[in-house]
Amino acid sequence: MEQISSFLERENFHDYLEVSKERSAQVYVSGYCARRCEKFAGKCQSCINTLVKNETERTGDDLMITLKSKGYLKYPSEKLVNLIDVLEESVLRCTLEVQKEQNFIFRVVDRLEEVSVPYVGCEIHQAEVTKKVMSYYLIWRMHFIATSWTRGIEATKKKVGQYKKQAHLC
Repeated sequence: MEQISSFLERENFHDYLEVSKERSAQVYVSGYCARRCEKFAGKCQSCINTLVKNETERTGDDLMITLKSKGYLKYPSEKLVNLIDVLEESVLRCTLEVQKEQNFIFRVVDRLEEVSVPYVGCEIHQAEVTKKVMSYYLIWRMHFIATSWTRGIEATKKKVGQYKKQAHLC
């Protein structure tokens, strides 16, 4: 119960460029990815098991999913959480290094080539399933980064417009 009350006290706002890797948040994001990426495993139960946990395998890290899910999220496997963690680490490091750049996604991919990326999926399908999960996550993550960058550009344009208006009044 103490975990629930401390979780509920936290602020709900999240900046998608913020460098933060809280474990429960990573598991929550991985739960969303597990739900969306389960289809990449096809009908191979071994692949599905590397993406999604059984109901009996839940841990304390799954608390955010339990509290915030309306029944749509899956409980991600440890392998999927580790993969998402490596992907997010690469995205965050590139965000700190380059800020706004049109080739940002390529820098992330270059960084991923330098690190050991954990696989998901059975031995037969792991390359294909891992590639699809990585592609899905990076595109999904880039959507939020681009949205954040756009918000910043729009705010700057609005300020410039206000300054121009003030300059004409003087």
